[in-house]
Amino acid sequence: MLDEIWACTTSSHDSEATDQVYVQTLQGIDAHLIEILKEGDNWQANLAPYSNDSQSEQTYYKMMEKLLIGPCLQLATSRVAACKDNRGIPTLVDNIANGGDRDEIKAKINEEVKSAKENGFNFHALSFIWLFEVGVTQQTSKAGKYRAPITVPKFLNRILGMNLKRQQLMTDHFLQESPRLYCSFV
Repeated sequence: MLDEIWACTTSSHDSEATDQVYVQTLQGIDAHLIEILKEGDNWQANLAPYSNDSQSEQTYYKMMEKLLIGPCLQLATSRVAACKDNRGIPTLVDNIANGGDRDEIKAKINEEVKSAKENGFNFHALSFIWLFEVGVTQQTSKAGKYRAPITVPKFLNRILGMNLKRQQLMTDHFLQESPRLYCSFV
């Protein structure tokens, strides 16, 4: 299941997450890309962390770089274009705060979410970011010289660090994948 998350493959579980869940995570991606675009048009090169960034900033930048240049390159390319055209979610949300027509802007946000989904923004991409936020990454989930691979109890313990909606979605996804995983061992 984790390998599928790290690859951001399409999941049958996508339909269970509401558009609001996608909006929240897409807002974070777009905010990051907007900051990156301030550094210049070569957004792919600017995704890499700078040596003067804090350790936590470097870790976050590395995760976003791995996600956006790796399995979600099509999504990243489309979101960069959206941010350049002032269609990024943070920009649209600011328009609401500045007195814009709420219904009109909500429709634009829904269009952006739909476009992002068409460009590869799926449940596994959401999970990629959510798991990072609770300390589960591709690197930390694998066995290393001084580290055991992530176990089911540790995985379940880590997702307790998510908000309740994300916990429910991740637990449902895990339980949905469990029978398939169990059958592969039998």
